[in-house]
Amino acid sequence: MGLKAWPLGCKAGISLIVVYLAFTFSSWALFPTPYSPVDNWLSDLGNYKYNPDGAILYNLGCVLTGAAGILFVWGLRVWHTEDRVRTLVIKAAQALGLVACVFLVCIGIFSEDFPPYHGIFSVAFFLTFGVFILVFVPSVFTHPRFMKFVGIFGIVSLGIDISFGAVYGEPIMEWTTVFGFLILVGLLVFNILRIQAPAKV
Repeated sequence: MGLKAWPLGCKAGISLIVVYLAFTFSSWALFPTPYSPVDNWLSDLGNYKYNPDGAILYNLGCVLTGAAGILFVWGLRVWHTEDRVRTLVIKAAQALGLVACVFLVCIGIFSEDFPPYHGIFSVAFFLTFGVFILVFVPSVFTHPRFMKFVGIFGIVSLGIDISFGAVYGEPIMEWTTVFGFLILVGLLVFNILRIQAPAKV
């Protein structure tokens, strides 16, 4: 399937990943002092006091990533089936995902320079996206064309992040959580492209 024929949700998913990585690492390159995932939160990149030249890039990246995320989550409608219960649960998961993406946009608008709003929106994003995974994955897990390892990755990754985050609460766990989310989006895009392709007989 050529790129032009990709569903909008898949294009948005890839755009989401590329935009976030590009803006995050561009902002990191402009960080004026030593910066490490072990010692610094991702949001430090968007702090105008810590990163006067690069903060705008990280914050803009969050806004654009959240906007692309809205289209990606909307595109998950490809999993709707004639099974009304399954479709209802997927729609509920999509609603959670859409709210999470709005919170991500708010993280970009209200950077660390705007306490307590930044902290509120950050916690809200991680909570809603985590619940989105917990609702969406089980709802599609029994779909005949859902790749089981994608769901297993999502649940295991979320479980590890929650466990380690509760125990350690260190910046590195925020990094692993965010990049785990990005990998999951990429895997879902790949899976959607597979179900859009003609089934082998």
